[in-house]
Amino acid sequence: MSKFKKGGYKVLITLLALMLFVSMSGSAQAAMTYGATTATSDGAYTLDGIATSTYLFGPSTTTGTITIGGTAQTGTTLIRSSNIIGTTTTSGVVVSNAALTTGTGLYLLGSGATMLAGGIVESIDMGAATAGNGLTIASTGVYTGTGLATITNNAASTTGKMLAISSNGTAWTTAGANVGSMLDVTESGAMTVLTGSLASINASGANAVGADGNALNINVAGTAQIMKALNVTSATTGALANGIVRFNFSGAHTANGLQIDDATLTGTAVALGTTALTSGNALSITGGGANMLTGGNVASLAMGAATVGSGIKVANTGAYTDTAAAVVNIVASTASTTGNILAVTTISDKALMVGRVITTPAFQVDASTATSVTGIKIKSAAAAAGVAVSAISSGTDENLTVDAKGAGTVTVGGTSTGRVTTGSANAVNVRPGNAVRATADLTATTNVTLANITGLSMNLEAGRKYVIRAKLFTTSTANGGLKVGFGGTATATSMIAEAKSYTTTTLNGSAQVTALGAILGATVATDSAEIWAEIIVNAAGTLTIQAAQNASHAETTTVKIGSFMIIEDVI
Repeated sequence: MSKFKKGGYKVLITLLALMLFVSMSGSAQAAMTYGATTATSDGAYTLDGIATSTYLFGPSTTTGTITIGGTAQTGTTLIRSSNIIGTTTTSGVVVSNAALTTGTGLYLLGSGATMLAGGIVESIDMGAATAGNGLTIASTGVYTGTGLATITNNAASTTGKMLAISSNGTAWTTAGANVGSMLDVTESGAMTVLTGSLASINASGANAVGADGNALNINVAGTAQIMKALNVTSATTGALANGIVRFNFSGAHTANGLQIDDATLTGTAVALGTTALTSGNALSITGGGANMLTGGNVASLAMGAATVGSGIKVANTGAYTDTAAAVVNIVASTASTTGNILAVTTISDKALMVGRVITTPAFQVDASTATSVTGIKIKSAAAAAGVAVSAISSGTDENLTVDAKGAGTVTVGGTSTGRVTTGSANAVNVRPGNAVRATADLTATTNVTLANITGLSMNLEAGRKYVIRAKLFTTSTANGGLKVGFGGTATATSMIAEAKSYTTTTLNGSAQVTALGAILGATVATDSAEIWAEIIVNAAGTLTIQAAQNASHAETTTVKIGSFMIIEDVI
């Protein structure tokens, strides 16, 4: 039944063309036409249909219009159980409210117990349409209202859905002709100033602690899904002030601001791909302000109860050559003078491992001692001022031990050419490589000219003081004897030297000199000789022990391989 009520002011109902087709048993449909009619008093105009009959309202011309209700009407127009059909290019229903201020242009009311069974207040069915829009809301004004489309829910609703979009499509893709979206928000204007949002979800500030639901919930439920739950794409090249995607948490909350729970076993929970990066940052985490003074963390990585794996791993596959930076580069403020820049707290015997292979490291720190409070401190200095390595401890005095592994050798100053200084009470400086040995026999036959003994030579520095000791293993006869002395390129400001020769344990010759050159000569049978000397060097150069026959003879005089010389640098 359709009723047209006229209440309040007089309502002008103009029926430009009304054709009524009544289907009657046993006869063809009849057509009835009503011309323009004017109602002159308040009341109701009612058309009641006969069961199984159809009433068709339509204009008598192709451009005619049916208008229901007047501009001065204050009553209500009710349309129950009716079908309104438009043509291919015209509108089925036009609701015109040009003067509307606070009223409602189109009001659909559904209520009562029947809604509990799942009734629909409004149903828009596009049938088999393959294009076009089911619902379009357009505005040509400079809109400043609260929403072109507003959905308001009863405050008592707790589990229902305010807006549901469902699709059973199986062929949606982003390629070819199958391009679609369940929800599409498009802004196509050439914006120059945008301070609003293309889409906004605003939860009331009155939400209490118990309101622990979601402002936005995206659920991809299929276990075999490979689709993306959220895809954000931007082609901007502008200087972004607040990021392409921004999370702004302005409340002083506790617990987590952003939480990602991932159950993957072999996949990646979060991946950042920045293959075009030159000078920017793939990930930038900024923390600061006075709150950091209380001990906050800019970044915290917790491995929980994990027993294997890496807390953080930085891997590089390129031939890294940057000498001004590093694969892992920590840069602290120049104002940081006493704080810890990198601290590792652990009881592991492998607290810090550096090497080509972690199982055989080049460097290892062992902090496994239960009462460990000692360690090594390395102090840098300006160029030419040296570097200091010292023991540190909570105690006053602490020893420092340097050991080789197993039967290995501890070498100090093995490649340097400077001195090795020991800061002991006697203030003795020991030159690196201070002991040398003869690497070949020296033989002399009918030759009294001093010659260098191979291997028994050292470099001396200008202005330094040295103490020299040497032991020569020899063979000579009473006819040729033995002569020893110092040669080389170094010169002496002052020196004193003494030499002694022996036959077995019997002293058979000794001499003392104060200049470089020959020291001792004895024409006796000898099997060893000893030299002691102290020298202050004038010009730097070599100091070499020399030997020869004391008397020219065909019988050979020999200084044997293994003879040695020790030189100590004295302060």
